[in-house]
Amino acid sequence: MSTAVGEEIQKVISNALPGLLEEKKEQLVQRLLSWGVESTDDLKDVEGAPGVDLSDLLPPIQIRKLLDSFKRETMDPPRLSSATAATWPESFQFPWDQMPSELRSALTNGKRPLPPDRRKMIRIIVDEMRKHEKNPSIAQCRVVAHKIVKEYPKSFSDFGDAEEKNEAGYYSLLKQIKTRVEHINRDNILARRRRIRGAADTPSTTQCRGPAATYGCTQWQPEPPQANSDDVLEEKRLTLENLYQQYGKIGADRGDVCALMKETYYLQRKHINDKQAPPIRDLKTKWPYLFVQKHMYAHFEELTGIDIHKRLNQAMQEYGKFLIDFFKSKPTNDAVKKVLSS
Repeated sequence: MSTAVGEEIQKVISNALPGLLEEKKEQLVQRLLSWGVESTDDLKDVEGAPGVDLSDLLPPIQIRKLLDSFKRETMDPPRLSSATAATWPESFQFPWDQMPSELRSALTNGKRPLPPDRRKMIRIIVDEMRKHEKNPSIAQCRVVAHKIVKEYPKSFSDFGDAEEKNEAGYYSLLKQIKTRVEHINRDNILARRRRIRGAADTPSTTQCRGPAATYGCTQWQPEPPQANSDDVLEEKRLTLENLYQQYGKIGADRGDVCALMKETYYLQRKHINDKQAPPIRDLKTKWPYLFVQKHMYAHFEELTGIDIHKRLNQAMQEYGKFLIDFFKSKPTNDAVKKVLSS
């Protein structure tokens, strides 16, 4: 099978799912080739073919996007040129030679660059990106940020520990890049927002802004589970509510409670991230066990991939003595002295 065919298929995948990890794209290409795909024209026949299953590689929504893109690629040939243009982040060349010498030295030595050098780097990279597209999308910025972190993880990853280098490792860099893009295009963006508001905003359509994702979250809003619809999950939520009324906080360790809390994580995040952000009291009424320590910690671990107990213990072992020594050197009152002496 020609390498060129694999590259063309990967371009189609990148166009459909620009934020997908390179490893996943390669796995998809190999899977498609193993099914007998010999050209991009064959992609239209993938859906519905016997034995076709991508559920072990992608969540349902991404599978639908990919299969829909396969049909578009073959039904609308003129889109191929625009599709290729839309994948410029994949082949984006970073102008490292234009970067500050201090930053290049930090990258060579696997060190984190100083904030001023990092900001200069962001400006240079965004200027280079805008040669391809004046207002790059969040998806295109994500690909660029991910490529930087993949090439220099020690210098730019959000996480220091090797086991934590995952998809979330580029979020802070992504924020900086997108913020810079929005700053440069602020006049156009503001004008567009004003036009949208003038045409569409009415008392019935205006909505409050809901919570926004922040870096470090690996499961901010997961895809809907295949096995359970929202109605089924709502029934499970009501079961949890009834169990809390029956057993209270002491029911937090029950096996059925633990299982139901894990199964309803998607619905918990959906309620938390709702555009009309719910008051804490309403959330506590709907999810009483979420406010019990055991399940709050479990939710945090699912959200970030970090075991908070383990991390706190590690932090105390690493920094606890320094903190105690600092406060001992500058005690503020008798109460603090008493705590430090015990």
